[in-house]
Amino acid sequence: MKRVARPMQVGEICSKYQFPKIFMLSEQMDKEKKFIIGSQSPYYLHPFEGPGVVITLVIFNGKNYKLWRKAVRTALKAQNKLGFIKGTLVKSNLTEGEEDSELVAWEMANSVIC
Repeated sequence: MKRVARPMQVGEICSKYQFPKIFMLSEQMDKEKKFIIGSQSPYYLHPFEGPGVVITLVIFNGKNYKLWRKAVRTALKAQNKLGFIKGTLVKSNLTEGEEDSELVAWEMANSVIC
């Protein structure tokens, strides 16, 4: 009996390579590709993430920049959002007719950070 591999679910860890799926493109019935955000993706927004949410208790007072910077960077790294302020997660450039779901996801996550 031939064993058929089942497709991985979003956010599931691939046991062969031992790394989480960050996002993947899935084939729909009409062969159109769809952008899916996994829970390990920097585009993923947890229900407790949003504008106005306090990410650190360290308040910048003009004299404690190094402490405040470290606290903010640590909080963003824990949320997998540090790339937005470091510039490593850049806004995608779309050409005419391309799917814009990745761009929308980037804009939503970036608006929470900025």
